[in-house]
Amino acid sequence: MSLAHQHLSRRTVLKTGMVAGFGLSSVLAGVSGISAAVTSGVLIGGTRMDTLISALNNIGNPVCLAAANRLAALDPNSISFDLNLRRAGMDAGNARVLADALHETNGSSRPVLRSFSAS
Repeated sequence: MSLAHQHLSRRTVLKTGMVAGFGLSSVLAGVSGISAAVTSGVLIGGTRMDTLISALNNIGNPVCLAAANRLAALDPNSISFDLNLRRAGMDAGNARVLADALHETNGSSRPVLRSFSAS
């Protein structure tokens, strides 16, 4: 077998293995996420909105608490939601907490984040 063919075969195997590995980990993460959300009792349209609601509650300022209450009251059949946190006065630590929660919620199917603003 030529060197170029060996390299191509190894590359193909690695790419296939990586795709399969990432796909399997995504499926397993989705199943465990749904399981955790169902156990916690906060499952909105098959997503993990509880993480975002919890983050907003942990930030604890009036703007974030109001947003958390709106998200908690969101219709389970909603397709999308808006998260507008004007005059929230968040510091860098609060912004990081919110970013992490948004990142975790991002891969969810519904509802999806339609618009976001913060100041």
